[in-house]
Amino acid sequence: MPTSIYTLPDGSQVTLVPFPSTPAPKLVEPWVSDSVASITFPFTGQTQRQAASGADTWGMTLTYPPLTVAQAAPLRAWLRQMRGIARGTLIAPPDYLSIIGTPHLAPGGTGEILTAGAFSAGATAISTSGWTANSNGNLLPDDMIQIGTELYTVLDPADADGAGRASFEIWPSLRYGVSFGSVIDFGPGVQGLFCLADNRRNWSVRTPNHTDLSIRLAEYR
Repeated sequence: MPTSIYTLPDGSQVTLVPFPSTPAPKLVEPWVSDSVASITFPFTGQTQRQAASGADTWGMTLTYPPLTVAQAAPLRAWLRQMRGIARGTLIAPPDYLSIIGTPHLAPGGTGEILTAGAFSAGATAISTSGWTANSNGNLLPDDMIQIGTELYTVLDPADADGAGRASFEIWPSLRYGVSFGSVIDFGPGVQGLFCLADNRRNWSVRTPNHTDLSIRLAEYR
């Protein structure tokens, strides 16, 4: 498959390999993880916890139905072309099928939702603009937004104030600093940057024309 080079906000570059659009997985197993250290004091039983800022991450496992040789070929070629964890791929999470909220875009506006401020890497909440004034439920918890090539899950309802601005918490934390007026995409079709979770890739061939295959993906960091 033809590859392309994408430059990340920090100036580093990643080779992108297009993810095969077919076949579709039969099972999607997302996983999320936060890095929290704890110490329990033996004399009091109290536990001290410390979360590592920016260490939250996520990924998914895609499991496919039994595939013929022809059906498995694009996936097996893609697994090899990814060169282990070295390369990246843009994927729309297969389990995110529709937006939960009801977006109300500001009449007479640009038709885009933008960041209403500058936010540093590691931030866990953002402010947005471009909504209809005093509109509620523009985005709801578990909706997904895309900023650049990064995906974030909305944790609070995006209810707009009188100026058409809405602030809400997100997960994971911002991967890169975001400038004022950055475009925010939302709804089905949003994509995130992922890589293989391991260098080793394998599949099972039970008969000459029957391949069992799963792909483990992690957020590209």
